[in-house]
Amino acid sequence: MIQEIKKEMRAFYAFELKDEQIEEYLNKVDIDCFDTIEREDFARYLANIITGMEWPINGDSQEYKLNFYSALIKNSHKLGYEWNPLYVKKLNIC
Repeated sequence: MIQEIKKEMRAFYAFELKDEQIEEYLNKVDIDCFDTIEREDFARYLANIITGMEWPINGDSQEYKLNFYSALIKNSHKLGYEWNPLYVKKLNIC
């Protein structure tokens, strides 16, 4: 399941996660598969750890999105997470 999670989080959220980072999350949840709900839950988990904020949704303001992605860019590497900031350009946020 770890390889599946890596692939999904890379494709949908631009994270390159280590096995240990995924295992840490899996030790806190009880899941049998990794689909939309589980993927979004993991993204919320990572967002909270890295930024202290919820992952933005469509209805959030541009200011919130900019603050979130700025914090994600600033904190991800510092906290040992690899995230591709080109993802923001793909979303056309800034």
